[in-house]
Amino acid sequence: MLLVLVAGQFPIIGMVVGALPAPVRLALIPGAAAYALTSIQVDGRPAHDAFLALLKWRMQPTVVTAWKRGTKPGCEVRCLDVCVAPDASGPRLRRGRVRGPATAVVRVAATAHERGRRLTLRGEEGAALESGFEVAFDRSRRLVIR
Repeated sequence: MLLVLVAGQFPIIGMVVGALPAPVRLALIPGAAAYALTSIQVDGRPAHDAFLALLKWRMQPTVVTAWKRGTKPGCEVRCLDVCVAPDASGPRLRRGRVRGPATAVVRVAATAHERGRRLTLRGEEGAALESGFEVAFDRSRRLVIR
């Protein structure tokens, strides 16, 4: 009934609602709306439960990272510096991919092959280097370690 009374305050809709007889406006329309809302079941739930679930779903974050609201795909995020160190098996490169913008410091003997926007590093046998080399690349490039 509240919806009918509020709709009566709008300019065009109010004229249509005001033209209806009082029994239709104050009893038939609210009764029909109540019947429809109580008989509708979305996924086996009553209408009010489905509406609350929809409202909760719309308010929740769509991307969750580490149990917190995350950034949408395509957004850039500056991560902290990541240090990758060899384990007890010896100094060798581990497989991986890095998308720019980034700077990588390589302190292991490796050969580099550039093809298009991709730089591929292949580790070579040997000891770790004291002073490695630095690879800096922008967001359009990526580093592939094999």
